[in-house]
Amino acid sequence: MARPAHIFDRLLHSWSNLVIGYPKRALAMVILFTLVAVSQIWFIQFDSSVEGYLEHDDPAIAQLIAARQEFGHGEMILVTMQADDLFAPAQLQILKDLHEQLEQQVPWVDTVTSLVNARVLSADDDNLYINDLLEPFPETQTEREAMRKKALDNPLYRNLLISEDGRFTTIAIKPLAYLVDTSNLSDDSFDSLELDTDFDADIAVQDLSSDDTSAMGQRVTESQLNQISNAVQRIVSQYQVPGQTLYIGGMPVITETLVNTMIWEMLTFMPIAILTIALMMVLLFRRRHGVMLPMLTVGLTLLTTVGIICALRVPIQTTMTILPSFLLTVSVGAAVHLLSLFFRAYDAGTDKVQALREALIHTRTPIIFTSLTTAVGLLSFAGSPMVALARLGLFSAVGIGVALVYPLTLIPAIICLQNIPRKEQAIPSPKVTALVNGAVTLSTRYPIWILLFSLLLTGAAMSSLQHLKFSHNPMQWMSPSADIKQAVQAIDNNMGGSISVDIILNTGTDDGLYQPQFLRQLDQFSLWLNNYQSGPVYVAKVTGLNDIIKETHQVLNGDDAAFYRIPDRADVVANELFLLQQSGPDELEPMVDSAFRSTRLTVIMPWLDTLHYLPFIKDIKGQAAQTFGNTTSVTMTGMVPVMGTTLNHVISTTAESYIIAFALISIMLIILLRSLRYGLLAMAPNLSPILITMGLMYLLQIPLDMFTILVASIAIGIAVDDTVHFMYHCKHNYQRCGDMPMSIHGALDTSGRAMLTTSAILSLGFAMLMWSELINLFNFGMLIGITVVLALVADFLLAPALMMVFGQDRIRGGHKRLWQRKPTQQG
Repeated sequence: MARPAHIFDRLLHSWSNLVIGYPKRALAMVILFTLVAVSQIWFIQFDSSVEGYLEHDDPAIAQLIAARQEFGHGEMILVTMQADDLFAPAQLQILKDLHEQLEQQVPWVDTVTSLVNARVLSADDDNLYINDLLEPFPETQTEREAMRKKALDNPLYRNLLISEDGRFTTIAIKPLAYLVDTSNLSDDSFDSLELDTDFDADIAVQDLSSDDTSAMGQRVTESQLNQISNAVQRIVSQYQVPGQTLYIGGMPVITETLVNTMIWEMLTFMPIAILTIALMMVLLFRRRHGVMLPMLTVGLTLLTTVGIICALRVPIQTTMTILPSFLLTVSVGAAVHLLSLFFRAYDAGTDKVQALREALIHTRTPIIFTSLTTAVGLLSFAGSPMVALARLGLFSAVGIGVALVYPLTLIPAIICLQNIPRKEQAIPSPKVTALVNGAVTLSTRYPIWILLFSLLLTGAAMSSLQHLKFSHNPMQWMSPSADIKQAVQAIDNNMGGSISVDIILNTGTDDGLYQPQFLRQLDQFSLWLNNYQSGPVYVAKVTGLNDIIKETHQVLNGDDAAFYRIPDRADVVANELFLLQQSGPDELEPMVDSAFRSTRLTVIMPWLDTLHYLPFIKDIKGQAAQTFGNTTSVTMTGMVPVMGTTLNHVISTTAESYIIAFALISIMLIILLRSLRYGLLAMAPNLSPILITMGLMYLLQIPLDMFTILVASIAIGIAVDDTVHFMYHCKHNYQRCGDMPMSIHGALDTSGRAMLTTSAILSLGFAMLMWSELINLFNFGMLIGITVVLALVADFLLAPALMMVFGQDRIRGGHKRLWQRKPTQQG
């Protein structure tokens, strides 16, 4: 272990000599690399879509893409209108004008559906006619009342286009999935989709090759969906007048809101965070170079990291909104430690280059190891099946790498080139000195009591970990006052639901949808879904081929209610569907394939936490197996299954990433401190604050979601930084003097002041996220800030107490433990 460490020290020494010997070249290298990276920021992209959290080859995403290719986009923008009297003349005219304006002015729209063009079937002899509900437009009160009755009595409209009480109506805007005709797709797109036996089970999905995708044409992009959402909101805002309220919901609007919030908060928080840290540098160093050098390092680190992300054409996702604040607070820590020791030696009269060499000798190894431990904490997510977390882990580690190289290159180079004035050695702050002395006194006199109290507090926190709940609910991230959140709640409360599950049923044979046996099974399954309710989960509406067939069969038989059923013969079904297609070619397109092999059943539900959907998905699979047996393959797709897969990945990623992070960081500490015992001792002051924070999450009812699961892995990487500096200096002091209390005092006196500063910077930097409108970012910033403060307390009290009890040995030959010595021997 000693030989690799010695080689590593020599490499670092050589790098320092190169930078000090050739400062202009070192500075030019940093500037050139930064400029190359910055030139790529022009290509920045944003993606806050739910499906963007997963890999493209994830079964849930493959099913979603296959469904969109065959049946079109399943996520709609919902415009729900509330009025005192929806069927008043002026109100109907507003509804008609709004519908037509949305059809004409919103780009990339497939269909717009509302009461204006709601399907009304009629028959004459053997002819079937499809008319619009508002055609002709009602002119008299009698006509309007007849229309009201027709709309409220039609079960296909209820909770889809109009609420049960008749006070709310919805306009559904369906975006295009692709920009060209999809009729040339293979008819058996879903032949290989099988019903999962387990939510995460591997399933056979048709390979979506590049040729298949090119046949579909260009996919409607996230940016285009955001433009659709913006256009809808702009048009709807013109109709917000007294006496009526319009709500806009649906997944495209939620995604667009998240993107806008991400951009706004990144542009707002960064200047505030930079200004706050700059003020702290002023208070700490009280000199121009003490502010300029850290802030220049931080700024170039941020620009370079963002440029690397953009150069790889990786979109900025919701999870990455924490990256600027994270890099800002972490990268300044290395600069603070390096400059603190440099200015102390330089102001004491040491030659500038010599002071710089001494500062680098004492800080470069801890700085590198603290950067590596922080990177390891985040890289533990790099293998996550959830692409949003994997990218955050990977590019955070890249940013940390930049933040490691830049301070050890940029700061020494500028110091060598600049004329830096000396200052009189500042008298250490009496309050900080008193704090250090108090920590030394407590930890050296009462180490057993500190250990017992820490053990008790940590044990109490650990007992609550089993009660922590997992969650994935992008809507819950929104502020309660957010327009989209209020809109979704209003739509759910009055229309029954705002999110859908698509169930794809594949009969396995061409024209299989004509078979009465299958259609009766489909009708039975649809009835079960319509009546489903379990806890907060209920089904508001189910629409499918069975409803259209029953409606068509009734209309073609004199509109006799007794014929609202599935026909007994396949040829009757085929003939009636042929008549329907002749009358309205687009009526069946959203729910059947061209070979009449597969059909889509759409289930509308209220927006809930994904945790509640998992039992529902399991129940659907069980009921489908019971209803269809082995004759029909059933696959679920849409946002609910995608979010369910995301939650499952959150759960599996949590334990895996924690184990990886803790194990690798422990190994790195053992290597750094060149001692198994010291390495393991160094982990205790870092694990305890994290466990206490997670216990606090239970008390505050904060769930483990895709942001809060990052707390432990990020915190362990950050918190260990100060522990490394303390343990590194304490161990070296003890090897020199053999007196543990004196070693602890020396370590806290030299590195403790910088630890206070860096902890203050870290906690304030992450606390900036508490100004976010997104609750998940608020929770993340608060929890990381609390963990950093707890870790500082642990480094000032718990780490010294552990060294007092377990850290003393015979390194210098025959040293007795403190409590075994005579009072006269205590230093």
